[in-house]
Amino acid sequence: MGKLEEIYDIISKYFTKDRLSRGLGQWSTVLQFQLDAEKTFYVIVNQGNFEVQQGIYPNPKTVVSGDISALKELLNGMVDVTHFIANGKLRLIRGDYFDLLNLSRAAYIVKR
Repeated sequence: MGKLEEIYDIISKYFTKDRLSRGLGQWSTVLQFQLDAEKTFYVIVNQGNFEVQQGIYPNPKTVVSGDISALKELLNGMVDVTHFIANGKLRLIRGDYFDLLNLSRAAYIVKR
């Protein structure tokens, strides 16, 4: 299984409404990820529901680029997103910094 498939697997298995709705409240967004060359996908977040789709979303709220390994570590709750932003492994291209903080918080919640 490639790293991109692992990311899809992590999100679909662990980022579930049962685990996240209380911890994230009414958070809704679309995060577009542009990682390592041509690995492009987006995550639709709607009040604890996470849906991953390949490709480019027409008008994402937040766009992130960077290293796919860093995103995998983030989603596994191993390291907080601020670490990856500080060392340049993940970059906020445009959008809401708090979307990344909420994603990091979601990863921490599902890790427990």
